Amino acid sequence: MSLVALLLLFVASTLAEAVKEENQLHISTTRHWVNASICCPIGWSLVKLNMGFFRSDVYECRNVFHNDDNSEYIGNIENKTEIFERTAPVYGYRIQAPAVDDGGNYSGEVPQCKRQTFVFLTGDKELELPANTCLTSVDRRLAAIYCPPARGETLQTLSVVHKCCPLRYVYDADNQKCVQRAGVQTFQRYGYLLQQWSIFVDGTVQCASDMVLVEYNLSGKEVKFIDGKVAIAVRSEWKKFKQSEYCMEAIEGANAWNDLAEQRYLVRTCEPRRVCQGIACIRRCCSDGEFFTKANKTSYCKRDEADIGFHSFESLQISGNFTKPAGKFTQLIAIS
Repeated sequence: MSLVALLLLFVASTLAEAVKEENQLHISTTRHWVNASICCPIGWSLVKLNMGFFRSDVYECRNVFHNDDNSEYIGNIENKTEIFERTAPVYGYRIQAPAVDDGGNYSGEVPQCKRQTFVFLTGDKELELPANTCLTSVDRRLAAIYCPPARGETLQTLSVVHKCCPLRYVYDADNQKCVQRAGVQTFQRYGYLLQQWSIFVDGTVQCASDMVLVEYNLSGKEVKFIDGKVAIAVRSEWKKFKQSEYCMEAIEGANAWNDLAEQRYLVRTCEPRRVCQGIACIRRCCSDGEFFTKANKTSYCKRDEADIGFHSFESLQISGNFTKPAGKFTQLIAIS
């Protein structure tokens, strides 16, 4: 074999090994998941310290309202600090749940660096954050504190998911309603749809009077997230909805889709009334989560505060044809 042939064989072997190592690095990188931390322990408050001119603010967590000499303590710090009194942890996918240490205290972790950055989050757009980030809720608004990313660091994508059921509740297909789950909620049933960090918020969808509340039962292949919005496949068309325009639940209690790849989802959306031209719509007398009752010689809509405010339309047990009666009603619902 000639010297040139040997040289070409050596170069080809070296390139093949380099490509192999690069692929191995790519696989290890894509499989390396980083969980986001919560900022403050449960019951503690986030505090912003004003360090003066030309110096960055410093954020930390303090047990402000359980100090032994609370009035004197607050008096000493109030001139240079801002206390976020309504501080609470957040919950979600790839977000570290509050843990309890040996002393019975809940954990929290604010990233430490020379320049901390505090931002409020919007639920309708994805945000890219460094791995050295903590998440929290202050004054009922989602927020993050992070340190500058290292050179070449891959940023983590954060999105917000709107649940129909309250946090710590799941949708049970057998009972067709929200049921409480014991233990820590992991949100793993949403993992087929989500890639990185996702904060879950709860609450029923309140559609405007000129909109229709539509419920879909979809597979994981028919639901995805695009730039912070949920997108669903309806008749080969992808519809996108903002956080205030939808809520969703991973369906539990059905043995047919225990595999995450076969997981099904219940999605409720607010859509224009023209959707009733293609699917059956029903005019409701009461708003979603209310029932019709009579008392004191009158009839009215009432919300049962002892009941969890989300039931699937399937629980209505409705069948047959539908018409649109004349008159003014509170809300339209549609069954897809």
